[in-house]
Amino acid sequence: MLAATPIALLLTGWRGAFLAYGVLSLVVTLWAWFSMPSLDSETGNRGIQLDWEWFVCPRSSRLLLMAAAVGLIGAIYWTFAVDLIVAAGLSADWVKVAFWFVSGAAGILGMIVGGAIRRYGLRIVIPVNMVVLALALGLPALIPTSLVIVMFSAACFGAGFVAATGMLSIWSVQVFSERPAAGLGAVLILMAVGQVVGPAIAGVIAEQVGLVPIFMAGVVIALLGIAMRPRPVNDLNTNTANTFSGATGLSR
Repeated sequence: MLAATPIALLLTGWRGAFLAYGVLSLVVTLWAWFSMPSLDSETGNRGIQLDWEWFVCPRSSRLLLMAAAVGLIGAIYWTFAVDLIVAAGLSADWVKVAFWFVSGAAGILGMIVGGAIRRYGLRIVIPVNMVVLALALGLPALIPTSLVIVMFSAACFGAGFVAATGMLSIWSVQVFSERPAAGLGAVLILMAVGQVVGPAIAGVIAEQVGLVPIFMAGVVIALLGIAMRPRPVNDLNTNTANTFSGATGLSR
């Protein structure tokens, strides 16, 4: 989102930006297709049967519920946040642009989640992050006319959503340690399900009750996510957190 805003302005509109990113996505997809090794070259863990019971089981239930919840929260915010503040009177074009720019810039802060998890563990970091996401949804619903509050909400969402994505990635590596790539794929699918189902259901309900109850429902979902944190015996080990921290390069 940080890069998308100036690119859209330079290309004189979102349509040009969408086309540019579509072409870029195709190029990256082709690059990955030809550069990544085939399954035949993989070693180890070939005896793991990737069936429904392996993906959905007691060890993964909280992780998958969290993934769907994060996807749902993100979809509500992305789809309706601007509509909410515009309806409240903050309708200037520069406000909309600044809103997404602040959200994208704050996403950089979410990248330090690896260091936070290494120091405090998932059982501490997840509840804190879900409270941040709850603030992101609740503040514009309660005080949509304040520009400061709205921008603070955008910052909370940008940092909170990026951090949530990182937490889910780290958690999935632990839960699906035998086949981490397949496990992460399942997590991303659940997030995508939440992102597809969320706007469809929320849009229908919003026509009847308005956007404020939708955002407050998102607050409830975020706070319920605190209960989805890993059980004590499944908390993150130091090596997994160190791996993510090294990958981000922002562990400290």
